[in-house]
Amino acid sequence: LTTIFMPSIALFPVQILWINLITDGMPALALAVDPYRPDIMKRKPKKKSESIINKKLALLIAGIGIEKAIILLTTFLLILPLGMDKARTALFTGFIMYEFVRIGVIRYNEKLNSLRAWIENKLLVYSLILSFALQLIILYTPLGLYFNVVPLGLYEWLILLSGTVIGFILGTIIADFADKITNEDY
Repeated sequence: LTTIFMPSIALFPVQILWINLITDGMPALALAVDPYRPDIMKRKPKKKSESIINKKLALLIAGIGIEKAIILLTTFLLILPLGMDKARTALFTGFIMYEFVRIGVIRYNEKLNSLRAWIENKLLVYSLILSFALQLIILYTPLGLYFNVVPLGLYEWLILLSGTVIGFILGTIIADFADKITNEDY
């Protein structure tokens, strides 16, 4: 969306690569070794003719995708008056932080929102901490030159943290809404 309204690109290719490979990949791999759910054998198998993406999952993907776009675009526009470099860096970091929101909503939707459920998968916790630490290293060391980022100040972090909290709350509302109108499990 920012490409439509702005004369400059919002994210550089190296930033997109970083988002996809490093910060998206590690938590996804950690989720793959998630402990099984106690009720796993009580769930009915999907029918052979049933689509992999059912109505509930489609609603979650669409709802959370729209929410993410709105939150990240708002973050970008709020920080843009401070300069394109700050806005671009905040957008880049917002994508990283939204990874935490996405995983939190997945845990919530699977009814794994207790602290115990988070701690059970230590690899997930470590991968999220490592993802965030790597992002901070990029922001506050000379490595930032390779990623075209500038250090973020308190104002930018407050906007990013607010967006993260709002994103999680809206994500859980979207998950509950999808549950209520579809009565499906994904």
